[in-house]
Amino acid sequence: MKFLIILIALVCSLPCSSKVKQEKGAVLTGHVSDTQGNPIAGVYVSDGFTWSQTDARGKYRIVSPYPDRVHFVSARIPADYSPILKDGVPVFFTAVSAYCGKRRQADITLVKDAGKGDAFTMFFIADPQFRVYSPSTAAENVAYAGADVFDNLVSEMRRDLPNYPGPCYGMCLGDIAQNNPGMYTHYCKGLATLGIPFFNVIGNHDHFHKEAETDEESTLPYEAVFGPRNYSFDAGQVHFVILDNCIYVKGLRLYPMVYGLEDEFLAWLKEDLALVPKDMPVMVCIHANVFSETGIQEWIKDNINCSYKPDEFLAALQGFDKLYVWSGHSHVGHFIGPIRSAANPSGVEAFVLARSTGSMPGNEWLTGDGTPQGYVVMEVDGKDITWKFHPVLKFEAPFMGKTEPTLACKVTDSEQPYQLLASSRGAYDNDFIYANVFLWDPMWEMPVLKVGDQSYPMVKDYGYDIGNKELYRFYTSVGNKWASYTTKKDNKNHHFRVRVPDGVSGKGIVSVTDRFGRTWTQEVSVDPIHYTDGLMHLAFDFRNRPEGCPDTLENNVVFSCTEGGQRYSFTLSSGRYVEKPGDEGHILLSGAGSTLALPAIPGKKLVGVTVHASDNLMSTCSAQITDSSGSVVPGGTKLVLWGECADSWTLENTKGNTSYYLSSTGDLFRLGNIRLTYSDF
Repeated sequence: MKFLIILIALVCSLPCSSKVKQEKGAVLTGHVSDTQGNPIAGVYVSDGFTWSQTDARGKYRIVSPYPDRVHFVSARIPADYSPILKDGVPVFFTAVSAYCGKRRQADITLVKDAGKGDAFTMFFIADPQFRVYSPSTAAENVAYAGADVFDNLVSEMRRDLPNYPGPCYGMCLGDIAQNNPGMYTHYCKGLATLGIPFFNVIGNHDHFHKEAETDEESTLPYEAVFGPRNYSFDAGQVHFVILDNCIYVKGLRLYPMVYGLEDEFLAWLKEDLALVPKDMPVMVCIHANVFSETGIQEWIKDNINCSYKPDEFLAALQGFDKLYVWSGHSHVGHFIGPIRSAANPSGVEAFVLARSTGSMPGNEWLTGDGTPQGYVVMEVDGKDITWKFHPVLKFEAPFMGKTEPTLACKVTDSEQPYQLLASSRGAYDNDFIYANVFLWDPMWEMPVLKVGDQSYPMVKDYGYDIGNKELYRFYTSVGNKWASYTTKKDNKNHHFRVRVPDGVSGKGIVSVTDRFGRTWTQEVSVDPIHYTDGLMHLAFDFRNRPEGCPDTLENNVVFSCTEGGQRYSFTLSSGRYVEKPGDEGHILLSGAGSTLALPAIPGKKLVGVTVHASDNLMSTCSAQITDSSGSVVPGGTKLVLWGECADSWTLENTKGNTSYYLSSTGDLFRLGNIRLTYSDF
């Protein structure tokens, strides 16, 4: 609290109107020079609201429009200079406090870095968001301490740096700490071991809002460590713009944040980009993505009295040959190709990175969409730009939870980076090969399974990642509070599948070619599933239209599905097949009491049912298992699904020749696939 009060007093010690422009009397001057004292001419300098440029003596002059809101003066680092590093933080700015209505001088020093050239590497991370590990977090069954996992991430980057001979930089896309600026010291100490300029974006959790009255006050702890929230710099022939697009509004709701740009910062952005040649690639770095494939995300447009305009933000980014927007915030990857919008004629692309330190708050080895802990490596040579995903290859953080899982799907201590994780046939208890392709976007080719001389194209899968499912099931079973919160239950962005045809066995290769023409591969087994538990397992994927399944509403229609070369019959009461994009689909049980009769197999009894609801996010879907008399089967308790993971029934005390039904108990039940287990009587 004292820390916050001191900062507020330092910045706001003189009363002035924050919205009234003052054209006279609020002059900011200074010099930009190198560490040898030589003036640097032609450098753009900003107070966060407007721009100036140094003359031949390295001098600048700014008449600030909002002097009481100026906290820093910063230099747009030229391509042949570097910032000074202090405790892991790049310093290209000088703090300016309480100069409202006064003349004030502030000098900036940069490091001359001749010979850097136009080739460099940038590491992107997102949402480390760690907090102090304490008895309270231990009681929540948090698997790994965030600080330990972050240190592990830094160790991976430190091992990786020698692979890139040119200058290297880093960029954190926000949410450095979980509303706890005391953790910034640990974060900076880790970055200092890298020895490279590591730039930062402020995130919503870096707006420390517990005692703040305004958005500006909520950012003071962040600024005290990292400097300005809005700034830009050049590296090689690429321009980087860093923006604060998180706005704290006290009392708005439980989590008092909206997202966008205030008018003053939007004007600053337009002025910054006006100084950039249109053929110069631009990287815009924000925390919260505001874009969708068709323009602006609807949830961004809160109906409150707050000054931010995402449509104008998109409009301000137009006109460049290459402009990319990078963000974090969602903790899972949403890799959006060119935004298809009339407001986006230039083809701006947006990329949302998964959380670099795993699912929150457990900090497990992967995120909710199955992306492992890791970072993005962007390699630049002039105006040629490529990027790839680099996973954490050596996971060394100590386990802090109550019970440590034994994981079948975890990739540990790998020697080589990988761009996809493909599963062998049977990993999902069916005849499909699945692949999770990190950083995939519509500019990539679709993945392909190759077995010998034959190629089998993969399609988008709207299901779940098996590694994520494994974590969800384990932590749910041991009562961890965070299990259901931390895992997304489906992955619509970069998950793919293909069914292995009957009679195919041996080894296969999953391959995918990225937007830069590089092909990435992984070997998988395509051998048929052989169960050793004496049970009969059948897995039916309804996302390929079953034979005889109707596309219009009908009653008591019989349709069939093939599994393991055999055909099995289902009977659907009051339902239909619903098409989905990309030839995907699901069975819809429409209305309470509608049923799906499960196959009856002579000499076998049904002992287990596992369902996965496909794409249910906007519908309440609930079901239960009943027998032919309509009685709920013991063990078949009602399940409510919100597009979440598969859940299972263990059928107790089953009797021979009993029919079983999957029955909707709500308005709708959407079924993507089902796995049935039979045993001998």
